Amino acid sequence: MHIEEQPKKKRNVTRRQKKNLCEMTTCHIMNPPALNYSSNKPDIRGDDFYMWVNTNWVSDAKIPPYDTDYGVSDEIEDCIMKTSIRAVKECVSGAYKGTGAEAIRTLYESFLHRGKRDIDFLKCTIHDILSIHSVEGIVRHFAKLTRLRFPSVLQIQYSSYKTGMRKVLSILPDFPSLEEGFFSNSTIFNGYKHMLRSYGAEFNIPDLEKVAQIEKSLTHRFIPYLTVDAPICFGNGHTFAKKFRKIPWDVYFEELGIVNWRKTTFEYNYPTFLRKLGVALYEISLDKWKLYLCKLYILSLVEFLPGKYDDIYIKFKYLLGGQKNPMPNMNLFVNFIYNYLPDTFSRIFWDFCGDEARIEGCKELCKDIQRAARIRLKNTSWLQPATRLAAIEKINKMDFLIGKPDTWEVDTFPIFSEIFLENMFLLGDSSTKKIFERVKKNIDVWEQGIYRVNAYYYEPFNQITIPFGIITNPYYKEGKENRAWNYGSLGFTISHEMCHGFDEEGKDYDSYGQKNPWWTRADNKAYNKKTNAIIKLYEKQDIQGKHLNGDNVLSENIADIGGIGIALEALKQDIIRRKVSIDKEKDEYREFFISYAVGWRNKYRTNKLKSNIETDVHSPAYLRVNLVVCQFDEWYSAFDIQKGSKLYIDEEKRIRFF
Repeated sequence: MHIEEQPKKKRNVTRRQKKNLCEMTTCHIMNPPALNYSSNKPDIRGDDFYMWVNTNWVSDAKIPPYDTDYGVSDEIEDCIMKTSIRAVKECVSGAYKGTGAEAIRTLYESFLHRGKRDIDFLKCTIHDILSIHSVEGIVRHFAKLTRLRFPSVLQIQYSSYKTGMRKVLSILPDFPSLEEGFFSNSTIFNGYKHMLRSYGAEFNIPDLEKVAQIEKSLTHRFIPYLTVDAPICFGNGHTFAKKFRKIPWDVYFEELGIVNWRKTTFEYNYPTFLRKLGVALYEISLDKWKLYLCKLYILSLVEFLPGKYDDIYIKFKYLLGGQKNPMPNMNLFVNFIYNYLPDTFSRIFWDFCGDEARIEGCKELCKDIQRAARIRLKNTSWLQPATRLAAIEKINKMDFLIGKPDTWEVDTFPIFSEIFLENMFLLGDSSTKKIFERVKKNIDVWEQGIYRVNAYYYEPFNQITIPFGIITNPYYKEGKENRAWNYGSLGFTISHEMCHGFDEEGKDYDSYGQKNPWWTRADNKAYNKKTNAIIKLYEKQDIQGKHLNGDNVLSENIADIGGIGIALEALKQDIIRRKVSIDKEKDEYREFFISYAVGWRNKYRTNKLKSNIETDVHSPAYLRVNLVVCQFDEWYSAFDIQKGSKLYIDEEKRIRFF
């Protein structure tokens, strides 16, 4: 499926031969689907367009036993994983001698020898937690979790400061826990308690299962203040500490390693959450906070623990989403490298299969999508004229990071240990120091490695990132004959991310990435009318006897409908430029919509689909096809969809955003 962000997802090898040719370029993920009109298959294009395009794939595709769903992006990731495994093996064997190879070799040795020393290392951390005697000790460990890049109640990231786009540190409140929707599911909630009880017995932590009830109580207490629209504020540490004085910030920043924190500028939001957290630190007993901290460390590391420790986790994952087996060891190590050495491994990955031609093709596609977005916005009658101009200005100033960084960052590696978990701690700490250095140097950064099959929009920078991993078949195909296909897949993905700049959150950020609401009352009234129609459309869909929360999936559905409109406009303008004949024009629109449907191919385990209904901000893949294509006149014309088809919507009731 297409992958986005929070966080949501092609070359002619004869043109450029390389010794280390990427598996991705020779692993043909799919061939363009044939249009099925044969008498032995019903013509269901107007009733279920998703299945009309994807029937054979859905029938043949298998979900790996270590996963809970499987889609097109996973097929690409499988090919990328094969290349990554080969790259790691060449680093370990010494065949590849580029930057980072020695570090990967050392880390792999510690990974292979995980065992009692790793368990003892975690037990030492737990013993340290259980020895805490003050709120300051609790806060110090929350800061340590932040520094190690593990889940914590406060996270640190970089953001931009006012129109100069100067980078600053952003303090992001969070409350890592079981998803809120699962607390009312007795099967999952009891399974969660059973898992915690099992870990409590293994690590000698009495009453660890009580964390489930603690989280349930604190979630109801905190989450409402993380979901409301909150202003983004800037201030130095001194001002910050005065506003939220119950939190011992000196302890927090000392553990993070920020010495001059009182004079450092920070971005923050959700001030009510921060006040509630300060109160809760003293109202909730130390013993409860210590149990919660133990749980955060254990679940952050359990995947990398040997034998029975991981087995306990997999049993709960099966209950949660149907996962049957743990991830294969080599895949696990590569994912660890992906997460902890994204800059280093991006450079290695590029050495193995980089292709500048694909990046240049994507850049051209981005320009086409930007032009189309300007046309669509100019003709969006429900926006006030001044708002339309401001929206076009936001599109014009939108920044694109495409394929790979312009320059590779050089990592400074710590002195590694023989204990793998300790190396995770060292790399997490190193990653946090890198964040501080990037803020100090005020440089643009890539949040994820170039091997990710993803794309994402970041409001504070008004920036879209498109990693190299997604610029591949079936999202992107080289060759002028594939232009319609590319607009329907990668072109849609780009315009989808662009539309996040105008969704429930994005519309409050201006062209400089500052939270500065710029829509008029009339704009918001018209916007709400359209979003209410989208909410009702998705809420009435029956999914295994359940219904989506329309508000929960709204932003993604806005981006889907708005994104397809912009991508269609890009194709329309391209057809005009190329003077395509009327007969061939219909074929191009057909290829566009087929490409779009192929990009959402996905299979779910039953438990996964059920849990997604409760917690995911994305609608199921088949709805993201069927409920979107039927909003556009071009789909009806391209496939001769007639009234009486299940997906048919009267023209005046079709939802258009831009």
